[in-house]
Amino acid sequence: MFNLKSLSIRLRLILLGLSAVLSIVCIGGFCLYSQRAFSQQFSHYAANDVESLAQIAHLRAGVGNLRRFEKDMLINLDDAEAFGKYAASWKKALFVVNKSSKEIQSLQVPQETRAALEVIDKEMQVYRSGIEGVQKRIADKEFGSLAAANAALGPVKASIHKVDDELDRLTDLIGSDSEIAALA
Repeated sequence: MFNLKSLSIRLRLILLGLSAVLSIVCIGGFCLYSQRAFSQQFSHYAANDVESLAQIAHLRAGVGNLRRFEKDMLINLDDAEAFGKYAASWKKALFVVNKSSKEIQSLQVPQETRAALEVIDKEMQVYRSGIEGVQKRIADKEFGSLAAANAALGPVKASIHKVDDELDRLTDLIGSDSEIAALA
């Protein structure tokens, strides 16, 4: 075994200083590595999880606007100008919904989230085609009353209710995924 007593005090102090410097360099290197890893995790969290939550908020608001403009179109089926205004607003809301869905799909989200988005997209296609068909019939003055136009929407209401259910599930999925990522 190495005997430190045989070394001069000067050499012992130099070795002690070198070991202190080596310890500081090792701790500093570990801190830099940890900071870089944390920075990468935070960047992923901000770019992916926060963005997906923001997009789900846009998606949810867009679906709410679709429903609102749907009702406004029905209420104003006798006023062509107001009907046209609400039909255009409905199309803009549909654009927001489709854009938000695509934005979420472009992020790194779990497969279960992607499956929920696929269901939403499929049901939105059914809803869209149904609403557009009723819009055309309203423009052609096929309905004599609000009740008749509303009854024509009956078949597509199941699709938008399914979208609402999937949005609830999607919010839970993305929220739980974000919580897990924040704890990691």
